[in-house]
Amino acid sequence: STHVLAHARTHPRTGSRHHSAGGSRRHSPRFHHHAPQLLRLAKAALANCRLGCDTYLNMLPTLLTAAGAPLSSEAARGSLAGARLALYFAAGWCPMCTSFEPALLDWRKRAEASGTRVEFILVGSDRNSEHQLARAREMNMLQVPFESEWRAALKQHFKIWAGRERGEFGDGRRSGVPALVVLQPSAEPSAPSSMEHALSELTASELAFIPAEAQGAAALNAWPLDKGVW
Repeated sequence: STHVLAHARTHPRTGSRHHSAGGSRRHSPRFHHHAPQLLRLAKAALANCRLGCDTYLNMLPTLLTAAGAPLSSEAARGSLAGARLALYFAAGWCPMCTSFEPALLDWRKRAEASGTRVEFILVGSDRNSEHQLARAREMNMLQVPFESEWRAALKQHFKIWAGRERGEFGDGRRSGVPALVVLQPSAEPSAPSSMEHALSELTASELAFIPAEAQGAAALNAWPLDKGVW
């Protein structure tokens, strides 16, 4: 698509002559005949690129900003473009989470200082939406809405939930909180038609698991920052 655009721009439809280092020559009538088609192809290629970006976003649940405002698809594209992305499972009442988070936020700061953008999506196990919102704001993280069915679905799907939630989700988990799941865009994006479909896309896009409950800040060394750019 870039080649097509470049070709079209180097042949503006403003005259009958083209000046180059070798002198001047007339535009080929064939180009004038095909120019509209070339521009249509270029626009279609750009539209397909944007559709691909939107399809990546369809893998994700509806999100809120750190301030609690709904995040539009356009804003999500801008927020995630060029970033590394992870789901962060945690709770404010959890001492292991609150002791891990200073290291997590410092790690994010150092990564960004080196030119590597990192974004987290908080999947909270807090007592209520007010507690989750306060924590998302304090840590400047995107968040899955507290009332959303996605919050429970993500915990069940990735088998990560707090000990206090065993009554709801059972004992078959791979980790408690805190923990992170690093995501990468799908190599072959599709348009999920249901939550189950979107969750399967997310599973296929899991790049790394960060077992912070078991390993603390040292677990962040398992994050492959050279991969998974959105």
